[in-house]
Amino acid sequence: MSTKMLTAWAGILLLISVSLSAKTFINIPTGRNPKFTSSINPKYTSSINPKYTSSINPKYTSSINPKYNAKLDPTKNRWSGYFLFSVDGKFSGVIVKANHVCMLLFTPSGHWVGYFISNGDRGFNFFDNEGEWRGYLLPNGARNWNLFNTSAEWKGFTT
Repeated sequence: MSTKMLTAWAGILLLISVSLSAKTFINIPTGRNPKFTSSINPKYTSSINPKYTSSINPKYTSSINPKYNAKLDPTKNRWSGYFLFSVDGKFSGVIVKANHVCMLLFTPSGHWVGYFISNGDRGFNFFDNEGEWRGYLLPNGARNWNLFNTSAEWKGFTT
């Protein structure tokens, strides 16, 4: 992996895993929290885990992989999706809609660093490009999403 990619990935991991100095909490209903609801947790439900279901894994499905489908690369084409911001309002990337079950995450400089897979219940699980579960998106009531890490800490939002 190049230094540029490592730097880009470090920025996204910072967004997902670093504790904020000013803690911000959002109450997540138990039924919407993968920590408590196994049907939306990819560790327990293989059909929503790209490690076990190749059709939802961009590594194995070219139609949802921006390396093979240039229409999904926001640096090369118009795209449909969301802008991602950290909880302190810092622009953190773009989320490109690949299809109804998959969205791709790019850094502000356009590096592809992960993807979101529908959990089948109005949310998306976030995976890095190695297929590791890193967090999830839940609807925020404003036709956008809130990003949480796997510990249910609020890490960002979309517009």
